Amino acid sequence: MRTQRTYRHAARMTEAGHRRLDETLGLLQRLYNAALEERIDAWRKAGKSISFTDQCKSLTEIREDDEAYRALPVRIEQPVLRRLDKAMKAFFRRVKEGRKPGFPRFRAAARFRSFDHEAVKYEPHTVRLDRERGRGVFRVKGLPPFRFELRRELPPDEDLRVVRVVRRARRVEVQLIFEVDVPDPATGAPENPVGLDMGVSAFAALSDGRMLERSRRRQKRLRRAQRILSRARRGSGSRRKKRRAFQRAQEREADRRRQELFRLADELTKKHDLIAVEDLRIPNMTRKGAGAGKRGLNRSILEQNWGEFRLILGHKAESAGVRLAEVDPAHTSQDCSGCGARVPKKLHVRVHACPECGLRLDRDVNAARNVLARALREGGWDSPAAPPARSSRDGRPPGSPGGGPRVRNAVRARGNRRGRDRAEREPSGARG
Repeated sequence: MRTQRTYRHAARMTEAGHRRLDETLGLLQRLYNAALEERIDAWRKAGKSISFTDQCKSLTEIREDDEAYRALPVRIEQPVLRRLDKAMKAFFRRVKEGRKPGFPRFRAAARFRSFDHEAVKYEPHTVRLDRERGRGVFRVKGLPPFRFELRRELPPDEDLRVVRVVRRARRVEVQLIFEVDVPDPATGAPENPVGLDMGVSAFAALSDGRMLERSRRRQKRLRRAQRILSRARRGSGSRRKKRRAFQRAQEREADRRRQELFRLADELTKKHDLIAVEDLRIPNMTRKGAGAGKRGLNRSILEQNWGEFRLILGHKAESAGVRLAEVDPAHTSQDCSGCGARVPKKLHVRVHACPECGLRLDRDVNAARNVLARALREGGWDSPAAPPARSSRDGRPPGSPGGGPRVRNAVRARGNRRGRDRAEREPSGARG
């Protein structure tokens, strides 16, 4: 199986190169906005839809009339139109699905920070990778060369598909996108599976009892930079400098957190051959709600980067041939992983204590065990730790002490009779 992987490298550029890159991104941003405006006007005035092919023909006319666009290679201008075409198709697809998507918006200059070169397969001279010396260079007509160091082992040159240049707050990146082979997931029963439950007090709990500690953001530097930015006058050159300083601090923290997530995902995929996670709807979980408690919960969820970790874990598992199973998250914290009884508890209750079987453990570990049991059951594999299948009317295993009011009453009555019989057999002094 083949998939795409992105390798990021920091580019070395001169001050003149940075200025020229800003000018190029400005031209591409105006091209994107003009193409979007053309589509909107064509539909409003004539009820006509414009395709990607139509806009490529218009681009040819623009290049004939405008020297600035003619100075750039068409290989980096066409992907801008393709980006807009993908955004429009995604919008209409979501509308057909009954969702409420946002219509593609015009891009401000500060929000258009990258361009793609998709024809490197046919123009191999644009990229040179000197693997022996650990150096690379990307050349584009009308722009200075982007030089970078190769710090990782890369796939063969013939697998290179796209080169992307991204301006970030701290640096300019050259991203090499390769098409690589990944192993097929293993078949058969897993030998070392693990369940994962994302948390707030801890980052995640594993079904084997381990707790992955929550990473605390280094807020001191961010808050200081934000306070300095808030005091600057809007529209001033000083505010622009302070905004860049704040963006650099944000990006530095995001890079640090991303490295931690990669390390955790790499550790999990090396130790386990099946990873079971919950299919969480994070946007729904972090919707606005009443009260400061809800705001604090939303902030804690977003600070832990659950969504980004799920993407990283998926890429790592795919590269390692590890199976990643997503299960329904409903009642994983409420159900007992020992007997399957449902034990309602509020969010502030952090210990799962089952009154039916006596199991007592951290609620997140209990949820992780339920996640793993569901993944094994859906895969058709038996697990000694998995609770039995639910088929009774109230969702409990048939025949268990929690299987319904009749069963519970019968168990309690039997226990009361045993207690009375024992009391009658024992002398009064023996009971103290």
